[in-house]
Amino acid sequence: MKIVKFFFSLLIIAIIGCVIYLGYLGFIPIVSNIMGANKPKDLGIKYTKENYDSYIQKGGTEIKYVKTGGNPADSVKLSGIKNVKDNFSQEDISARLNYSNWKYMPVKNTQVRINKGGTVEFSANVIMNRLPGFIAYTGLGKYSVEDVNKGLKYINLLKVDPPIYLKFKASVKHNLPDLEIQIIQVGKYILPLEKLGANQVITQAVENVFLKANGFHAMSAKFSDGQLIFDGTVPAVMEVESN
Repeated sequence: MKIVKFFFSLLIIAIIGCVIYLGYLGFIPIVSNIMGANKPKDLGIKYTKENYDSYIQKGGTEIKYVKTGGNPADSVKLSGIKNVKDNFSQEDISARLNYSNWKYMPVKNTQVRINKGGTVEFSANVIMNRLPGFIAYTGLGKYSVEDVNKGLKYINLLKVDPPIYLKFKASVKHNLPDLEIQIIQVGKYILPLEKLGANQVITQAVENVFLKANGFHAMSAKFSDGQLIFDGTVPAVMEVESN
């Protein structure tokens, strides 16, 4: 009986240890809430609705939200063209992402910080139930819908929108992105970038969005000291499926 109790005690300790560890990683809602591990990294960026309005005014694209449902790949429709040459602050960009009402916007609690050396930091919570629609819009590359759903179902079982953190360098010339991903972190877990082929996968997703974005062409875009410096054309009108 003592041996049974001993092994039972070990089992309980192991379960508690796993719960605490997964909570620390940000994957168990109640424990993660208590430990604060479900909160995205604070990059110190404060923004307001005025920053969103500033981005929209500088960006020059009229946004029309519609309620009609359909294929996620067609949830954004673009038309017309406008020239844009302006700087967008890290606060403007953060606000643009947070105040978006697009049905498949996959992040919330977003902060974007642009450092003096040109590196960009991004933190947010991933909204898991929107991720398949977002991936369908951006393009799946070599992965099928079945592959994506198979990978997502294990995280979805945990019923949590995990925090994510990225650090990267990026620029665009003549609509060709140049990306160098330095860190991708989900919860407290840092992903092995080389095994995932992160640069290739994300570059392909960006290129797919550029190709389907009628009216968009970045002659040049670069990040420097709190600003995105953009020169190119953008769609005149964006029709977006809203929540």
